[in-house]
Amino acid sequence: MADLGVESRAVRSSIPRMKRRAVLRGERPAGVAGYTPADATVQTLAEGDVRIFRRTRATREDGWVLAVFSVPESEREKRHELRTVPTRLGFGTAAAGVWVAPGNLAAEPRRTPERRELSAYVDLFTGDHIAFGDPREKIRS
Repeated sequence: MADLGVESRAVRSSIPRMKRRAVLRGERPAGVAGYTPADATVQTLAEGDVRIFRRTRATREDGWVLAVFSVPESEREKRHELRTVPTRLGFGTAAAGVWVAPGNLAAEPRRTPERRELSAYVDLFTGDHIAFGDPREKIRS
């Protein structure tokens, strides 16, 4: 990492955290210590590639997906994680603990909480805009 301009102290403190969070796993190919991305990390990166490079444009017929989160105060770490995940998935906040996204994004909000063992704190709903104005104007505001 020194060749890339990263200080050794930063690497020594970051690697154990990444292993603890199951982002990396240790390996010893040919007897040499090293690290590789965990399977869940590779899957997350692949899903991100799909979101970035193969994103389909939402249509009105897709409707909406609502995600409602409720995490007890005793599990603050999971609460923090659930606050950061929806933004990365393309959601916006509708109210405290309520996130909304175009319906064409509904598959990933199912997979991500399951993979991170957070699905017990999430409820997902689909819906349509049925009255009172143009949805495009509502979204802009």
